[in-house]
Amino acid sequence: MANYQEAFRYVFEENFKYNQDTNYQTVRLDSLYSQGFNDKEIQVLLKQIYGVELWRQFKGERIKNQKTAELLLLLNANGLLAMMLLEMQKYYGISPSSQMCEQTLHRINQIPADKLHDWIIAGINYFSLVGNMQKEHVLHQ
Repeated sequence: MANYQEAFRYVFEENFKYNQDTNYQTVRLDSLYSQGFNDKEIQVLLKQIYGVELWRQFKGERIKNQKTAELLLLLNANGLLAMMLLEMQKYYGISPSSQMCEQTLHRINQIPADKLHDWIIAGINYFSLVGNMQKEHVLHQ
């Protein structure tokens, strides 16, 4: 089963900014810095509160493959997990809920890891592109 500490390091300890597999910005920390938090305090908040909650939302401790859990944590840290789960549920004929239900968890643990990782990384890139396009559209109106 996946390990939270390893997943946390993968997502949040790359200078808090970019993940090497996707080059996707993980967390915006400007608001915490502007409120006077230092790096050490932010690290504690991320690891002991924020990261744990994100991990719990997709049942990370029940994911069989470590890299899969890391990518799901990355998705969730970027606010993309619900969209990705919904797409997976539609694709596999699972009742769509955008939540990590037992059927979705079972399917994630059955999909060959390399194919699932490619799918998750493609989803991160796709959803971030769509989000950026939507932001640009709003700015140009």
